[in-house]
Amino acid sequence: MLEHSLGNTASNFTSWTSDYETAVRFGTNSGTTNGVVLTNTFAPGAAIPVAPNVEAIMGEYEFLVPGPVSGASVTGVP
Repeated sequence: MLEHSLGNTASNFTSWTSDYETAVRFGTNSGTTNGVVLTNTFAPGAAIPVAPNVEAIMGEYEFLVPGPVSGASVTGVP
């Protein structure tokens, strides 16, 4: 999980955040491309919070969800 949070996204997890501006930043590669923001509501315990020290280092509130995720809403971000 830690390796995924630090950038090795070839894993069984997808990254999610509770902060919309963080989602926009990652969805647009910090504003250099058009992108999308996915939103979803997860069952209790499905989204695993990343350790607080990673949040402090990365400046975001990240949650990891194992396996494929379906049913997310997609919003385009110019």
